[in-house]
Amino acid sequence: MEAATSVLDREEQQQLQQQQKTALDNLEEKNTFVAAYTSCRKERAASGSKHSKDLLKSLKEYPKVMPLILTHAQAKKLLPQGSVCWRGNVRGEWWGHLRPYKSFHKKVADFGSESDCMKSMLQTVWMQWAEKEGLDAKSICPMVGLF
Repeated sequence: MEAATSVLDREEQQQLQQQQKTALDNLEEKNTFVAAYTSCRKERAASGSKHSKDLLKSLKEYPKVMPLILTHAQAKKLLPQGSVCWRGNVRGEWWGHLRPYKSFHKKVADFGSESDCMKSMLQTVWMQWAEKEGLDAKSICPMVGLF
């Protein structure tokens, strides 16, 4: 590295040093963020286990097995509490939303059928809900066949 920097003029060496400093700062910032995120996630998981019994009781109202063919009214019943879904008729898509996350959509054209598209939308909403509650979506979801 020293041999390579010896052919650079003074201004280029300063630029190189500044770029190295910026890269180290970015790495330190990333590591700080990862540590903070990990500790927050552990805290949420610990607090989630405290009220997980109440959550499990509320999940008993969902069907045990996901239906093969869904209508909009049936899909709304399969969503976790506090979430909504709707059909986008202009471009052929299913939309889902759970606060505090942004609304998202799944295009029917990207899937084999409309029910596969709706299933993907339901999976995403359940994953968001589980993350919000600090739980694992696959283990907490009450419907067999969704994940």
